[in-house]
Amino acid sequence: MLPPVRLTEGMMAVYNRLPAENKIDVCDPDKYPELYNKENWIDPVHLNVNGSRYLTEVVAEKLH
Repeated sequence: MLPPVRLTEGMMAVYNRLPAENKIDVCDPDKYPELYNKENWIDPVHLNVNGSRYLTEVVAEKLH
């Protein structure tokens, strides 16, 4: 999964090696604005309860 945080080269290298059916990308602020709303973050890399709940819902929907 590409999370809604600053991505490193290593993270991208691993993600790019995965088969397409195993990828989940939530790095689009236009598509997932709630994940980029500063009110849903504790700090620059950790979501709070509301942000975590939304991310869980998005991932569950994509896995379904």
